[in-house]
Amino acid sequence: MEQQKKATSYLSISSMVCGIISIILPMAGFNIVVGIIAIVLGVIGKNDVINNQKDGLGFAKAGIICGIIGIAIWLLFLIIVGSTLLTFMH
Repeated sequence: MEQQKKATSYLSISSMVCGIISIILPMAGFNIVVGIIAIVLGVIGKNDVINNQKDGLGFAKAGIICGIIGIAIWLLFLIIVGSTLLTFMH
């Protein structure tokens, strides 16, 4: 008896790719946009996996987590640069 392979959610895979990009390419606000896209695609992909019985739940979760980390890195960078500039201005 041969099992049929489930389809993998492309939204989940796209979410993970965007999440990874948001972490490894921190360019002047670019990663916050890609991080938000990763989170949105991850949530939609997670629903796609659950509602349509597809594979890819791990990809969706990874995309959401990486997107959050990418945004956190950008915010941390913004705080560090801002506080450094304020220090030099005084």
